[in-house]
Amino acid sequence: MIIDLISKHEPLVLIALYDVLRLVAMQFICQYSFSMVHSNVAFLSPVFIQTTIFLTIGILVFWFLIYKNVPIKQLVSSMIDKKDIKDRKPE
Repeated sequence: MIIDLISKHEPLVLIALYDVLRLVAMQFICQYSFSMVHSNVAFLSPVFIQTTIFLTIGILVFWFLIYKNVPIKQLVSSMIDKKDIKDRKPE
């Protein structure tokens, strides 16, 4: 079942996994830096793990529910296609 989902939506799954990996890397680096500056903060505290899980769920919800079902692609492409006001020719 999961393999069918991945093969059917492979580009979207890869983008979502890349976002999750990027988020986790940033979380670990920030938490490590914060725990080095503040000695009373543990590196792998329950709050850190919980926050990372919630952010990961948020990214997955965005890619698999919002991005897939809301016509964001058309909105973004229409915004990109419009020229800047300085590039428009007078009519």
